[in-house]
Amino acid sequence: MSEPPHAADDLTGDFLFAIGPDADANLFKADGFTRVAAGAGVAAWTRGRVGFGTAADGTRWLGVADVAADIADGVAAFSNAIPPQAGWRGRFVQVIWRAEEGRAVALTDHFSTLSLFALQHGETLYLASDLRLLAALPRFVFLSALKGHGGLLSAARERLGVVHGF
Repeated sequence: MSEPPHAADDLTGDFLFAIGPDADANLFKADGFTRVAAGAGVAAWTRGRVGFGTAADGTRWLGVADVAADIADGVAAFSNAIPPQAGWRGRFVQVIWRAEEGRAVALTDHFSTLSLFALQHGETLYLASDLRLLAALPRFVFLSALKGHGGLLSAARERLGVVHGF
């Protein structure tokens, strides 16, 4: 197996990420997307230049960035230390997760110049780099989430921490 791609410096990649009891690897089907191994209760798909990997402690990540740093270091956002992205300069968006804990952390640059969209359906949280990817989910997921409690751009606070690089 070849080395997984590092964070893209051309920022043309897209991703869709799901965490929760309804995160099904077969739920999303779109041309050009590849499913990424994500662990139990997690599903992820990428297209184009999206970096992804697994840290030594098993924490997984995916993201797009044009920073002069290794965004794989963003997995430290799960610790109580100052997150490394606080010192990053440039544009980035990254999702970090630990499947066994059912937790994810989303990181964006200081000004959120790269989009990150969230949609909650029941106990499952979907994160995407493009709003059209959320709209491409089966109708029952997308429409019921919009009618639900908070719906679009609502985060499951106990599941997701959004960290800006301040």
